[in-house]
Amino acid sequence: MKKAKHILIFILFISIANCSSDDNENNEELFKVDIEGITHDFSSIPTLSEIVNNSQMTIYRVSEQGETLKLNIGNYRLDNKLTETNYLIGNGNCSINESISYDTGILNTPEIAQGFVTDRFDNNYVGEINLTKLDTINDLVSGTFSGNLTGMNSNGELFYKELTNGIFENIQLFSFNQDIEPSLVTANVDSFCFVSQIIGAERFNQVEDYIFIGAYNSGFGRLELRIPSDSNVGIQSFNNQSFFGISFENFITDSIYPKFDSSNFSISIHDKDLNYIEGTFSIMDSFHTITEGSFKSYYEDFID
Repeated sequence: MKKAKHILIFILFISIANCSSDDNENNEELFKVDIEGITHDFSSIPTLSEIVNNSQMTIYRVSEQGETLKLNIGNYRLDNKLTETNYLIGNGNCSINESISYDTGILNTPEIAQGFVTDRFDNNYVGEINLTKLDTINDLVSGTFSGNLTGMNSNGELFYKELTNGIFENIQLFSFNQDIEPSLVTANVDSFCFVSQIIGAERFNQVEDYIFIGAYNSGFGRLELRIPSDSNVGIQSFNNQSFFGISFENFITDSIYPKFDSSNFSISIHDKDLNYIEGTFSIMDSFHTITEGSFKSYYEDFID
C-alpha cells in the first residue's frame, strides 16, 4: 500500500513538473500576437531588444515570414524609471513615448499598406503595453499588449490592423547606460508631452541680441525660444509683436504657429560666463496651450 502511495506521489510530482514546463518556467522566450484574429509567432528568431538607463525599453522581433513588430516604452532623457505597470497609448495621454508598430514585410502598393503603428495622438485609447515582470537584475521582461494600428498605402489611403492577445515572456534585454544630455526642453503642448531629442542653442545679434534655443522631437514637432541675451533671474513676458518669444511647429498637423499671443519666461539661472541658461516657460493663446515648459541649455556665443 505504501509502495502504491509512493508511486502516486511520484506521478503527481512529474505532472506538476510538466505543468511548470508548460507555463514557461524555463525562461524560454515567447512572443506571439493575434493580428486580425490570426496568430503570428515572433518567438523563434532572437533579435536585439534593449533597455536604456532602466528608463526606456524597445522590444524588437522578427518572424520567420519577414514581419517585424516593435514595442516602445519610456524615454531615457527624462530618467523616469520603468515599472511593472500598464502603459496606455492615446486618449490624450500625455506621454507620446509608448507605441506599437508592425511591418508586414510587403512593400506598399495601391492595394495594401506595409507599415502600421498606433496613433499616439488619437483621442481614444488605441493600445496598451502591460509590463507584468521587469527583472532589472537579469534583464528579462514579460507582459501583454494589444492595439489598433493604422497604416497608409501608396495612394495615401488608410488601412487598419487589430492586434489582440499579445504576449511576451522572458525577453532578454541588452541593458546599457546612456549619458543624459545636459541640455533639455520639455513641455505640455496641447495636452501632449514634448521632450526634446536634439537641441541647438546659440547667441546671435541679428535684429536683437538674443539666445536662440531650438528643440526638436521627430515624432511631434519643434519648439523655438528667443530669449534676450541680457536676461537675469526673473520673469519676462512678450506679446506677439515682440522679436522675443516662443513658436511651435507641429509635425503631426504639418502647421507652423508663429510667436504666441503671450510668451512667458521665468529665468532661474543664467551664467553668462559659462553660457548656460535655465528656466521655465508657458504661453497664453486663443488656440493652443503650452504649460509646464522647462529648459536648460548651454549655448554657443557667436558675439563675444
